[in-house]
Amino acid sequence: MSDWAWLESVRYFLAVVLWIFLPAAITYWLLIHPLTAFWRRLGTTATFVTMGVVLAAVGWIAWQFREPVLEHRYPTRGVFIVLGLLLYALAAVIERKCRKHLKLRILVGVPEISDQGPGTLLTEGIYAHTRNPRYLDLMIGIGGLSLIINYHGMYWLFLATCAGLYLVVLLEERELRQRFGTPYEEYCRTVPRLLPRSWAFLRT
Repeated sequence: MSDWAWLESVRYFLAVVLWIFLPAAITYWLLIHPLTAFWRRLGTTATFVTMGVVLAAVGWIAWQFREPVLEHRYPTRGVFIVLGLLLYALAAVIERKCRKHLKLRILVGVPEISDQGPGTLLTEGIYAHTRNPRYLDLMIGIGGLSLIINYHGMYWLFLATCAGLYLVVLLEERELRQRFGTPYEEYCRTVPRLLPRSWAFLRT
């Protein structure tokens, strides 16, 4: 038996989790940001219940089609695992810096669907280097996991997720302009949308 045989189950488990979770997560934000006025009229509780039903449906559909997507599996590669772990570690560092500023209510989109004021515009810490560190860390982390899993379908899922996240960024920026106006416009002029200008953001 191959020394890597035990990783087969781990790779498949990770692939299934990503295949179910990522489409649901992208769907959530693609529905939240363009329809904030509707969700605010509906109310926070009703919104979360509605979105829970939608995300459960998306996850169920993904589960039904998992095998055709995950059937083409490349062999386990040690170098891919090492590179994937390094990328995931970088994503974890960025995530930790984000969590210093992101409370749970922000992570789940309460400011977008609540009528209790615009919330807080984040411009400090890592947010002084990139406007969207959370999406940056997701792209890097998912890229790392894709290398560890090393399935053909996971690489396509990674590319689709990056495209979906970038679309979410654009929709979120439009919504933030409506919420914060001039202060957000000034912030956009001084801070890059996604990629920091230097590695200094890791020392923030």
